[in-house]
Amino acid sequence: MTWNYRIMKSICPRTGEFYYTLNEVFYHDDGKPRAYCERDEVMGDTKDEIIDRLEMMLKDAKKDRPILTEEDFKKKDKKMIKTKLAIMAGLILALVALKAYACSTETIIIDGRIINCTTCGDVTNCY
Repeated sequence: MTWNYRIMKSICPRTGEFYYTLNEVFYHDDGKPRAYCERDEVMGDTKDEIIDRLEMMLKDAKKDRPILTEEDFKKKDKKMIKTKLAIMAGLILALVALKAYACSTETIIIDGRIINCTTCGDVTNCY
């Protein structure tokens, strides 16, 4: 994963006015923005490290790149959440099916839920 500093444009929720910040931005392998830090401080283990970080910030801020907004990250988050939910749903269905098979070969599953278990007779015991 790569990262650099980027200028971002935001809206103050209290006043509705625009303001700009310089943030660490992290990228996907394809170079598209993935996440950013909202920190306002510059940190380092030594004085020289802080100076190096400030120089890097200035160098990155001077590059001719589009200004990012929070929307540049929200689109990716929604897509990622949908993907993760689909994976989790698939895993849950696989586990339910595996448990149903282990419980009884005559278990009835509809829409991923155990409806009737001929072994234990109680749906809650099948999990």
